[in-house]
Formats: sequence, structure tokens, C-alpha cells
Amino acid sequence: MVKDFMFFLFLLLPNIAFSSSGSCSNTALSDYLMYEDNIIVSFKVINSQFSDNNFIEIEITKEFYSKKIENINIKIDTENGFGPMLSTFEKNIEWLTVISKFKDSYIIAGCAPMLIIENETVIGDTGIDILTKIDKPVSVQMFDLALNAFQQGISLADKVCKSSNSYCTERATYDIKTGTLSHLLTHNS
Repeated sequence: MVKDFMFFLFLLLPNIAFSSSGSCSNTALSDYLMYEDNIIVSFKVINSQFSDNNFIEIEITKEFYSKKIENINIKIDTENGFGPMLSTFEKNIEWLTVISKFKDSYIIAGCAPMLIIENETVIGDTGIDILTKIDKPVSVQMFDLALNAFQQGISLADKVCKSSNSYCTERATYDIKTGTLSHLLTHNS
């Protein structure tokens, strides 16, 4: 039981568990690529209830970088206390955030940014440096391409570090603030 609770807590707070500051106020969507149980999605709320049993039913409009979700209609009935209240997700708005699968249900990932998609444009900071630096609106298609490139870069760096000929001593990481990929060629002593 305690083991399940700790795993559940880890899914909710991956960036608190591994951040040096212990705060997730500046957690970017791209940070969630490092943990395989996290899924970046866009969705619309199709049904909700906020009385005795809070829940939202969502329709996934796009699953980014992975194909883990079998059914596009999902009921989320767990508020984790660290993320947004489910009532935050209003109907008639397309949302972009992170969900995590825990056993047979889904939750909104703790500390995940909640961005809005309006007219096929992502509103808010995606955490992907190249998209932050351009001086034009970020389309959903541009976000998808940048997210896939970012994820492939992290995966390839990690694969190199796991090879038998590698000098890496740790898993590859990417510092979003400095744009530095590290631990790729850390010399093994």
C-alpha cells in the first residue's frame, strides 16, 4: 500500500522529486518528456460534475509524441492536491497539459502547465527554447514538430549514454534554462 502511494506521488510530482528548488512554479511541458508515464495532450471537456463526486470527462483532440491512449474519451475523477482543480478546465476551451496514467485511470499531472489552444495556436510558454525565441504565434503543428524533435534529441542522447562504448556515467539531461544537453560525454573514471 505504501509502495503504491509513493509511486502515485512520484507520478504526480516528478519535477518536485528531482528539482533542486522543490518548486514546480516554472515547470515546462517539455520537462514531462523525461518520464514515460506522462502524456502531453490537448483536449476538450465534454462533461463535468462538481458536487459530491468531482470529475471531468474529456475528449482527447491530440496526443503529442506518443500513442499510449487507447480511448479518446477519458474520465478524470482524481484531484491530486498539487495540480489544478478539475473545475479549472472549462467546457468550450481546448486545453494543452499533461496527464498521467495510474493503474486503470488518468490524472492531471501535478505541476503541469495548463495552456489554451485558440484558433490552432498554443497560448502560453511551452518550455521549448526554440519556440520561445521566435517572434510569432506557435501553431499546434509547430509545437508538435518541436516537441518531437526535443524528445528525439533526449532519447538519442540517452541511448548513446546506455551503449557499451559510452563514456557517460549518468542519464542525459537537458537544462531548459541554459539550453545545455549534459551528461552526454561525461568521462567514466
